[in-house]
Amino acid sequence: PTFRELLGRVRRTALDAFAHQELPFERLIKELSPERDRRYNPVFQVLFLFQT
Repeated sequence: PTFRELLGRVRRTALDAFAHQELPFERLIKELSPERDRRYNPVFQVLFLFQT
């Protein structure tokens, strides 16, 4: 994709995330039912930091 297309994708993804920010984490996990590996904590495998 072009840089402009990539920025559009990132913008849509971020706005979708903000629209669903009140979704409880427990419900998200229940709906996704990801494959679990008990050696890793699912909350801290990925860190996302957003500052305004």
